[in-house]
Amino acid sequence: MNISLRHKIVFIMLSVTIPVIGLGLGSVMIKNVSVFKQTMLDNSVMTARIIGNHAASDLFLEDEIAAREALTGLLKRSTIINAFLYDAQGTLFASLHDLVQKEPPTINSEKNSIAEFRNNRLHVIQPVYYQGRDYGTIYLLLSTKQLDDELMQYGLFLLVVAALLIVLAYLLANLLQGVISKPVQQQEEAHEQSEERLMRFFQVTSEGVFFHEDGKILDVNFAMTAISGYKPCEMLG
Repeated sequence: MNISLRHKIVFIMLSVTIPVIGLGLGSVMIKNVSVFKQTMLDNSVMTARIIGNHAASDLFLEDEIAAREALTGLLKRSTIINAFLYDAQGTLFASLHDLVQKEPPTINSEKNSIAEFRNNRLHVIQPVYYQGRDYGTIYLLLSTKQLDDELMQYGLFLLVVAALLIVLAYLLANLLQGVISKPVQQQEEAHEQSEERLMRFFQVTSEGVFFHEDGKILDVNFAMTAISGYKPCEMLG
């Protein structure tokens, strides 16, 4: 298949540009996915600490109703699936929503702060301390649907950006190929014109002319056959 010089230049430019665009936007996507997740983690841990601080007195006074009211502040967050407040012995003290035929999630007795994504959920476990005393633990269970939606929207945005960059790269490649290929095409046209003039001279001159390579005659003009008396087929080779 005969591909023009212009198309070759455009193809080479795009074959370099498109992978660079893909790698660049891919690295941006990977980096920002981590940023989005870390932001949700930090916000959720901060929320758990705030609610835990408010619930510390309720745990101390063993006021389950007040503890339940403290947890209702989480209803403003659409990502909250449920919240659990445990006393210092690890026994469930209060929950945001009543459990229906389900056991409450167990917590680590080591009282470690945990925030991790697991099974399409964000699990946040935060010890409740006040003035250095352990009053219990708060456990937040959050949905990652909003995070997934945000990542999906961001991914679509990057795809649109990639498409626009590819179109821009194509337009620039077409512009640059004209600058690059024009001198080459001018040289090719000049060479073709020179060959045409040479062939015209070769045919019309009264001088006998022949082309040869490695001792073999490749072509002869009419004057050469008239001078030699041989036919062209007899002189070739």
